[in-house]
Amino acid sequence: YLAHGDYLRAAIYGLEALVSRQVREDGGDLNDFEARDLARESLAAANADFKRLSRLRNAMAHGVRAFDRNILRLLADETRLAETLKTLFDRLLPS
Repeated sequence: YLAHGDYLRAAIYGLEALVSRQVREDGGDLNDFEARDLARESLAAANADFKRLSRLRNAMAHGVRAFDRNILRLLADETRLAETLKTLFDRLLPS
């Protein structure tokens, strides 16, 4: 999705991939919403890149104004948004 400029889907699926990986590492059930919420909270507390990706995803998915000025700047500049998402994915989801 990132390569095709679908930044919202890229952020959503990237974030969910991270949550799924964490649930799996914790030995939980991927379909258990409580386990997913706990994994999401744990990742956000421990990882600034995950938190940034989550904020980007929320700003795009919900159409709400982000309070983080850096997020606002990224949303206003498609090139920087694409570069930032790629960087975050490279850090968080290494191949």
